Amino acid sequence: MASASRFLSIPLPNGSRISLLLSLPFALIHVAALLIFFIPFHWYYLVTCLVLLVVRMFFVIVAITATFRIARSRRAACFSS
Repeated sequence: MASASRFLSIPLPNGSRISLLLSLPFALIHVAALLIFFIPFHWYYLVTCLVLLVVRMFFVIVAITATFRIARSRRAACFSS
């Protein structure tokens, strides 16, 4: 198995290796980003993107706020006893 991982990796000058299999998702995301130049523009694509961004940011802000409030209340409960 060591030979397969050695075959699917790129050696670096410092002796470490870059796994081609583990870096595949990174490369695919960048290739997918370049596909924007091959898709015709429609306004509903832009509106959908913005709506999904707003929804995502709303839930991220709610999750972060809830996490900090829970942590702060637990810390306050810990110091009050």
